[in-house]
Amino acid sequence: MSTEASPDMADDGALQLALAEHRAGRLAAAAEHYQRLLAVRPYHAVANHNLGLLHGQQGEHGAALPYFEAAWSINPDEGQFWLSYANGLLNAGQPQAARELIETAMQRGLDTPQAQQILAQARAAAGALPADSAEAQLQQLAQLYQSGQYAALEARTRALLAGQPESALLWGVLGTALQLQHKDELAALQKCVELAPDDAEGHSNLGNAWQSRGQFDQAIASYASALRLQPEFAEAHGNLGSALCALGRLPEAAASFERALAIQPDYGLVRRKLGDTLSALGQPAQAAAAYQAALQLEPDSADLLCKLALALQALGRWAEAGTLLARALALAPDDVPALRAAGDSAINLEQTEQAAAYYRRILALEPDSAEAHMLLGIALMGLQQHEDALPLLLRASALAPQSVPTLNWLGQVQHRLQQYDAAIASFQRATELAPEDGTLHNMLGLAYHGAKRNQEAEACHRQALALAPDNALFHGNLGVALQSQSRYQEAERCQRAAVACDPDYALAYLNLGNCLHHLERPHEAVDSFRRALALQPDLSNAPLNLASTLSNLGRLDEAVQVCRDALQVNPDYCSVHNSMLFCLSHLGDIEPAQLYAEHRRFAEKFEAPLRSAWRAHGNSREPERVLRIGFVSGDFYQHAVANFILPVLECLVHSPRVSLYGYYNHTVRDSATQRLQACLPHWRDVAPLSDAELAELIREDGIDILIDLSGHTGRNRLLTFARKPAPLQASWIGYPGTTGMDAMDYFLTDRYLLPAAFASQYAEAFAYMPASAPFLPSGDAPPVNALPALQNGFITFGSFNRSNKINAQTIALWSSLMRAVPSSRLLLAGMTPGASYDELIARFAAEGIARERLSFQPRTNMRGYLSLHHQVDIALDTFPYTGGTTTLHGVWMGVPMLTLAGATMPARVSAAVLERLGLAAFVAHTADEYLEKGRYITGQLDLLASLRARMRQLLAASALGQPGVIAVGLEGAARAMWHRWCAGLAPETFEVELTTEGDPAAPPSDL
Repeated sequence: MSTEASPDMADDGALQLALAEHRAGRLAAAAEHYQRLLAVRPYHAVANHNLGLLHGQQGEHGAALPYFEAAWSINPDEGQFWLSYANGLLNAGQPQAARELIETAMQRGLDTPQAQQILAQARAAAGALPADSAEAQLQQLAQLYQSGQYAALEARTRALLAGQPESALLWGVLGTALQLQHKDELAALQKCVELAPDDAEGHSNLGNAWQSRGQFDQAIASYASALRLQPEFAEAHGNLGSALCALGRLPEAAASFERALAIQPDYGLVRRKLGDTLSALGQPAQAAAAYQAALQLEPDSADLLCKLALALQALGRWAEAGTLLARALALAPDDVPALRAAGDSAINLEQTEQAAAYYRRILALEPDSAEAHMLLGIALMGLQQHEDALPLLLRASALAPQSVPTLNWLGQVQHRLQQYDAAIASFQRATELAPEDGTLHNMLGLAYHGAKRNQEAEACHRQALALAPDNALFHGNLGVALQSQSRYQEAERCQRAAVACDPDYALAYLNLGNCLHHLERPHEAVDSFRRALALQPDLSNAPLNLASTLSNLGRLDEAVQVCRDALQVNPDYCSVHNSMLFCLSHLGDIEPAQLYAEHRRFAEKFEAPLRSAWRAHGNSREPERVLRIGFVSGDFYQHAVANFILPVLECLVHSPRVSLYGYYNHTVRDSATQRLQACLPHWRDVAPLSDAELAELIREDGIDILIDLSGHTGRNRLLTFARKPAPLQASWIGYPGTTGMDAMDYFLTDRYLLPAAFASQYAEAFAYMPASAPFLPSGDAPPVNALPALQNGFITFGSFNRSNKINAQTIALWSSLMRAVPSSRLLLAGMTPGASYDELIARFAAEGIARERLSFQPRTNMRGYLSLHHQVDIALDTFPYTGGTTTLHGVWMGVPMLTLAGATMPARVSAAVLERLGLAAFVAHTADEYLEKGRYITGQLDLLASLRARMRQLLAASALGQPGVIAVGLEGAARAMWHRWCAGLAPETFEVELTTEGDPAAPPSDL
């Protein structure tokens, strides 16, 4: 006796609601659910059968018959349908029809105690049995069962067993009565099987009892006995599969489910269980097929829709899965597994905001769910909302302190927020919980790396590699840790191991190129950077590093093209645009107007979208008040910019009329940093801040005049200036050209460097000072020696500029001069150590200059570099990007620079120095004049010797050698700018006039 066709067929799906109501005795609600299911699937055998049972329980025996007949006709191989139909006929007052039906069933092999009971009842109802006969007693038991009087059924059965202790049928009925009351039915069912060892259904029922107790081996044995007696017993095959699943014998379980479905194709529960089993076996395609078949039987099952979606997700079919999950959530809006799966699909479809919405719904349903907090935190990380993700992940960690995934994600967000100590603690806990997880050791290494604890990072990455020796990522990260310790050869080996493991690992090629750059193998570095870009055209830093390396090799046209290609891939790549402008300023064939236009294009791309958000400045318009002046740079360490600005700031900091602020955009700190910090009382380390955040900080500081010291060089913050955080903004020293930006009001310079005729090349107005910047000679500079030519008997020219400035036009001009001075030699200093000079030698040879006339000196320390001037009579300048600091170092060592002045600021730096010192004889404006002046000067050895001895005095006497004068000029320029702003006047070119002149009254007359 049973309320279902199969004890296991009501676990899940659309039938579940109906069965739950049915078991609870809420018959009207159950009937409504069954009818709704049959409206969609009128041939659903189980729903028909159970609706017939429900009508019988309500005494509506006539109404039950059509449903019993439908179930029986849909699946005549299901024995229970024969029994229920016959019993229904009996209860409906059709005993003869019931008798004929049950006799047919018994002839087909359904000769079970229950069938015998129904046959007896039918005979009794037809008047063939006395009231106290066994058949009449069985009919009474059936009526108690049908009416749901299970306690009375148990009592009556026990009473009958007292007189018939060997009745297998009665022991089976007792087992059913006990089961329906949730009592221990095992002993009764064992007795039933003992008395009727050939009853397949009895063995199956005993198997169910064993399985409900968790004694799966005994259950399997019982099902095996049932199947030996009745091989086509679909229910026993299905239940056997469930027991095998419980023991982890999944392949056998799948086979049992498939056998049950071969016998009974519409066995919906088994199709569902087959899908679950195949999914657990890692066969998502087969699992999906099983779930799809189950959905044909239960098309409105939210649970099945979710399971099918999960199988499709395992196959990477995220869009299809998302569609199914939307259907599932329409049916069950608060189904947490479906919400979780829908969030996963959205994440993989890059619909991160939608995913966050799903996870928020989970959190609303389960506010103390650690997983829900973690999932929402992950989604917010995808939206770059790391600050919002952190409290969620901390809460998840508190709710589930042993959750390795939570600790992993928490560590990642802490790492991204640069909370490295916290990230280290999170990853350490995770590795303690999962010590064999190489990924966690790798993440711990990255956290140590962020904290600049590179030796500990190295140890973690080595541990990760010990667990996964073929993992390309782990090799690459170990290489980065080694590179951070300047162990470049070891780092190179790691990156080569990484690309050996994964030939398409673009980041490893980028890092390999960085190692090769540090190992001074630039040509190999170029190849590696190009490979990285070929694999991943949008790889961050790859175009920058490639362009920089090509530029250093003098391959400027290629460097510019790399930048243009990168901007095609990502037009918003500001750093690449900066690099392109820097390279363009070195080209010899670019017109000033074209160079200016390129800088203006930068402003239109990056500044123009921000102009509408410029806000009025609330700075007090008092002309003579103390001015807050801010300096923004990434070069506040041992760098040329710091060397220029430091002596000026050391004077300016003592002025009572200014208050100085420093905004440092780098993490390197050295002795120069300390000196600069002492000169900038209001010091801000701003490298972690975004451009917008830095702009807000500057506004909060109330800066009146903000000075950029980088221009379009590395680590600039031009996009902060583009937000106009200060009422007045100026560019100074760091870049030999315009920023191109409307937000930059002034360019601090002097008349020697930028004559008024150059104004059309600048978006800024000129603020002329006594000198653009001072020059302080190195303390390592040796004394000036005698003119080498006096002893050598020949002129030695020298080049001290970067090798990437030596282009074809420069070599051609130098060679023409060397041909005009046949005995001359050329020393090329600052060459890459260990590099081949074959290309340079070949280019000079093509101009008729033999190898014997050339000597090469690799880069060295400052004293060694300055000492090389002892071998040189006259320095030769590069063009169009001339020397600056190199020219000044040469002057200090008594070596004048022969320069070809051009039409842009980079082409005039050396000329400005020389003209200021009264050395215009060394400044040419055409190639012919260059040759003429070069020939003349090389013939004036006595004058060169005399000048060599006096050049230090010339430099010291000029404004270039007097930082105090420049500091006064800078303060005067700032006050003049401020006066105009207070008066509401637009920026305009002006010159600071000092009462003390810092330059010589007249140039020397001997040249």
